[in-house]
Amino acid sequence: MANSERPPSPQHPAGPLFAFADRSGPAAPHPGAGRPAADATAAWDEQSLAKALAALVGAPIEVAFGRARSYPVQATREPGGQRHVRLNAFFRHAPPQTVEDLAAWLRSGNRAGAAAGRLDAYLEQSVAALGKRELPRRRVTRGRVHDLLALHGELGQDPTAAPVHSLDPLPVISFGRFSSRKPRRRLLLGSYDPERHWVRLHPLLDDERIPELFVRFLLFHELLHAALPSERDSSGRIRHHGPHFRQHENAYSGTAAAHEFERKNQPLLFRLARRGG
Repeated sequence: MANSERPPSPQHPAGPLFAFADRSGPAAPHPGAGRPAADATAAWDEQSLAKALAALVGAPIEVAFGRARSYPVQATREPGGQRHVRLNAFFRHAPPQTVEDLAAWLRSGNRAGAAAGRLDAYLEQSVAALGKRELPRRRVTRGRVHDLLALHGELGQDPTAAPVHSLDPLPVISFGRFSSRKPRRRLLLGSYDPERHWVRLHPLLDDERIPELFVRFLLFHELLHAALPSERDSSGRIRHHGPHFRQHENAYSGTAAAHEFERKNQPLLFRLARRGG
């Protein structure tokens, strides 16, 4: 991947539990990288965890805790090398091995192999331990411009969207809310929450400059996550966009046009995201 000042393509899958959000590639480990000084019950704050990760990765890191469950690890990297890592707050009690695994993944991505697999398992267990959540009371299916239920009805008439026709019960479908945290280099345009059987699209999409074909594709993409189970690779790691998923996504009639719109309109999407909240 090449370094670039330009924002990367917006991300819109339900996706893995953690994902890179930069286009500059993993950094090589620092030759003096050490182990985090903590015992198995250590409670990290943002500063101490950032310092431990920076020592392991060999690059400056800023850590912020949040509540995200679909993406409990979100990482971005600035062109100058500064990394921003947003973690679910359960990382306050992450054991040293998990911190080392997170650092290995930040350095090498999925090439980290065993470390990435252990991190996967830690995330799945930690998210499950948080318990079930209620659906939000405020759910918006009909926006100012786009009507999600009407778009779902159109998908029901499209034979190329057949995998989502038989969803029963239909997931709850709604626009989400603007976040108070402005996106820097990554956009999550949609998500599927299997725990609450909930498809949520970013509210920036409810705009006259965003064509129906793009919103309909994103809705199809998230419904496809509800219709198809996640796949596992040969090492047992979860693949949310495996070959079976991509086969059905590519067969949908609106995929090519939606990807073309996304490619040409990244700056617009980021501007619309930053205006809200």
